[in-house]
Amino acid sequence: MKIMLYSDIPPCLNYTAGIVLNKMCDFLLDANHEICCFYIESKSLDSVISADKKEKITFMRIIKPYESYGVILKGILGKLLSLLGNNYTAFIRLPKIIKQATVFAKKMK
Repeated sequence: MKIMLYSDIPPCLNYTAGIVLNKMCDFLLDANHEICCFYIESKSLDSVISADKKEKITFMRIIKPYESYGVILKGILGKLLSLLGNNYTAFIRLPKIIKQATVFAKKMK
């Protein structure tokens, strides 16, 4: 069976959720399942993916959109910037990410 993982972190060796996914992938790969992984990761993270996972799993990494627009400025300007930034993310960035995930999933059939 082919399994598609959608996550905010890949199966990796250096973050708790990634370590759990890494062990789950070991179990699935040992059972001869195919795995693909589409993940949206914060640009501040540096996930360490093991060599065997890089070889056996097809990955697609997307940088997580910025979310903290309101903290750049205080007061009414911060609220306005937050409104504009969050709407940009919701109406421009997220549809693009959804399209990328869809294209990736179709390629992995």
